[in-house]
Amino acid sequence: MTVATPEPARGCPICRGLGMIVGAHEGAARGALCTCVVSPSSSPEPDAAWCPRCKDTGRAFVDGRWLRCKCRLLPDRIALYNRIKLPARHGGSTFMSWNMTLPGAAPELVYLKKWAEDFKPSHPGFVLFGPVGRGKTHLLASALREIAFAHGARARFVEFTHLLSDLKRTFDQRHTSVADILDEVMDCDVLAIDELGKGRCTEWELQVLDELVSRAYNGQITLVGTTNYMPGPATGRAPRNLSLVGSGSAKEKEDAQTLGDRVSDRVYSRLTEMVEFKPIGLTRIDHRQLP
Repeated sequence: MTVATPEPARGCPICRGLGMIVGAHEGAARGALCTCVVSPSSSPEPDAAWCPRCKDTGRAFVDGRWLRCKCRLLPDRIALYNRIKLPARHGGSTFMSWNMTLPGAAPELVYLKKWAEDFKPSHPGFVLFGPVGRGKTHLLASALREIAFAHGARARFVEFTHLLSDLKRTFDQRHTSVADILDEVMDCDVLAIDELGKGRCTEWELQVLDELVSRAYNGQITLVGTTNYMPGPATGRAPRNLSLVGSGSAKEKEDAQTLGDRVSDRVYSRLTEMVEFKPIGLTRIDHRQLP
């Protein structure tokens, strides 16, 4: 038995017809072909070609040209999903799994689905802002997953404070420059920065963030992200424990730092040109506290 394209089983209870199962590897989500997808190892004829079109080479001669064979579409998309390096916790985050029972959840989902549907190289990005526990990272992960599978986009996810830790550890071990270490991170069409503004905002941390945003800006890499801080230019206000969106009293919110305070005027100015700021769950409670 041979097939032209690996097809997932629609009624598969494991992958639910997606053809991919998601596990974890070194803290990151990692996809693999589901067992319901026909593969060379599952062929009842050991010497038979899995794909008669390309003879399992991955390249087919079509209309006078050598092209990537259709049998490689799903494995290639899974490889793109894996290079995103989503946190393992969000390996199963999709638009379908977004909680639509939350008040005001529909507009947020509609915006992100439309953004993913219309995506193309150098597409303007977005930054989702709102209090903690409103699902910003869930929606961000869902959008990255969607553009990888629907458009073949090369995306990369970084949680900013985790990136800083990785940079320090790698620098201590290899004695390389920050710029060299960031080369691998910036090898993408879409850079996703989770938790913009988080950290101590030291000179070195701001230097790393400036490097990320500047490379994306000059390289026309689409930038997307999340933050707990209200968009706005720097005010010069001092850091406060209750400086996040939705935290504290009206007076404390009035005195709170903005995203510009946390990322510098230069970075914030570039962000305003590269992204649309989109509020998420400003009127809702932390979903982690729901029964």
